[in-house]
Amino acid sequence: MPHHRIPVTLAPFIGDLLSGTILGALQADGLMRPVTRTTLAAAPAADSATVTVAAGTAEKFRWLTYPANATLHVYSAKPDGTGEQDLGPIVGITGDKITVTHAPDTAPEAGDLLYVGGGCEKAMLVLADSVPDADRNRVATAYYRGAFVGKMLIGFDSQVAWDLHARVIPRCDQELIIV
Repeated sequence: MPHHRIPVTLAPFIGDLLSGTILGALQADGLMRPVTRTTLAAAPAADSATVTVAAGTAEKFRWLTYPANATLHVYSAKPDGTGEQDLGPIVGITGDKITVTHAPDTAPEAGDLLYVGGGCEKAMLVLADSVPDADRNRVATAYYRGAFVGKMLIGFDSQVAWDLHARVIPRCDQELIIV
């Protein structure tokens, strides 16, 4: 659907992105980044800055360990969005464990969300073409409308479906439809 595409500017140092990646924009700079979110597999130990995430999902946070992304923060929250806590930047990833700068004030529980915040946690578009990583901003194309198979999208979950159905992109008056 070429007529349902718009040009977008991708941030540098976010890794290789495949077609179908869900994108969001950081409020501070307006650049697009992959929506990165997972659930906690277990509650962290008291005063621990290390959280255990769902099996096999820690690697999708790897782009946050690039020095250029050191100011981006991760957050924890209940699945309904309440109880949000800023955990600061990621300082390391080992297996299914992610170490952050700040220990949570209130211990998260298994099933709580861990995500990259600052605006890029809100799904806006679907990347149209695969794009290699780069050390500078780059222009790509993304779908603002269309029908997609949810299980074929990278980063797709129930919150992404809600975001994409609920928003309207500037210059566009139609919603993205996920099938």
